[in-house]
Amino acid sequence: MTNQRRRLRRRTVVVLSAAASLLLMGCDADVRTPVQPSVSPSTTPSPTSSAVTLSGQVLEVDAGGARRPIGARQLHVEVEVSSLLDPQRGGWVPVGADGRYRLSNVPDGRFVKINSVDTGRPTEHRFCATNTVIRGDTTLDVLLFLPGATLPPLSLSGQVFRIVDGMRVPVAGAAVYFATRAYGADVEAWTDADGRYSLCGVPASGRLYLFCGNDILAFNQPVFVQANHVIDIDATTFHSCLLLATPQARTRFR
Repeated sequence: MTNQRRRLRRRTVVVLSAAASLLLMGCDADVRTPVQPSVSPSTTPSPTSSAVTLSGQVLEVDAGGARRPIGARQLHVEVEVSSLLDPQRGGWVPVGADGRYRLSNVPDGRFVKINSVDTGRPTEHRFCATNTVIRGDTTLDVLLFLPGATLPPLSLSGQVFRIVDGMRVPVAGAAVYFATRAYGADVEAWTDADGRYSLCGVPASGRLYLFCGNDILAFNQPVFVQANHVIDIDATTFHSCLLLATPQARTRFR
């Protein structure tokens, strides 16, 4: 997970560099999703913004909608950067037995998100996008959904694959993330052994990004998300995805 976080930070720099030339000459746009999104500008604070505190509690949500505090080992917080020279903040933050966490010295006005929760034990919880914009001392609770619990209304899922000899070859270990801002992702996931990804609690509009080997931005596309939205990504022409394809998992293309 630590290596994945480091790769994600490097990918943020790639997106920043690509922002000036974004739209990427069509961005290998083999995926056919007619959309008309509007991407919100980055919420960057003024140089005089003060540091405040982010805190909250990890809560378990059951099938009936009830919320209960749940202890965890730690959670990972990411704080938006305002430039390539802006120092990284956040990281792993301890969580108490009562599920409470606290992070001090967060710049006011920044977009912050919870990337993941480490409960210290195997669980069946589903983690969804959890983020906010800091406005003074801010409370951000983190919800972990048990099987059968009602998830946030907007989700995005699909499969990343290559076509080889008429067969679908899943691309495992690729990074897929959804962003509404210039600096970093709102929510991200890595494709599993079947090349599948699932993003829960995504915003209504933004851009979908795919990174394969060597932290190379292989694909990005504007998306307007609907309930249970599915987007499969054909990575056949993305050379950086070649080494991630798994011939053992080929399925016939239909």
